[in-house]
Amino acid sequence: MSDNWIILIPESAGHIPPESKQKSAIAKLRELTPKADEVNVEVSEEIRFEDCGGNFESVACPDCGAKIEMEWWHERMSEDHGDDEGFKLKPIQLTCCGANRTLHELRYEFSQGFTRFSLTTMNPNIGKLPKESVAALERILECPLRVIYCHI
Repeated sequence: MSDNWIILIPESAGHIPPESKQKSAIAKLRELTPKADEVNVEVSEEIRFEDCGGNFESVACPDCGAKIEMEWWHERMSEDHGDDEGFKLKPIQLTCCGANRTLHELRYEFSQGFTRFSLTTMNPNIGKLPKESVAALERILECPLRVIYCHI
């Protein structure tokens, strides 16, 4: 059997909302996904990659839209990740148009990203999280959020 998660991360990769806001966001996400198996917050010391599992299709340049080759992307992922230090998210010159972007700024299909904070709901049984619900969580956490739909 497979599992699905809705993972919400701040658009700013290193941002961690205050603990009081995290507790309010958990309560709101439980309200929005009452049939979910689990609702959790995870905070880490280092920046980590939150992926979309089997939903991963492609990576593209946010500037020119060119598709980024997977081998090149994997090499940049390895270079940017320090030993037990997490990701550094140093700007990388893209081969397509020469733009300097971090791995977090690339355009992922389905959405993915880098973070120290995540709010997750496992098997939420709601399909996509409505925009109004995302907006409510953004108001609680006081930051823009990126929504990741993970399927494993």
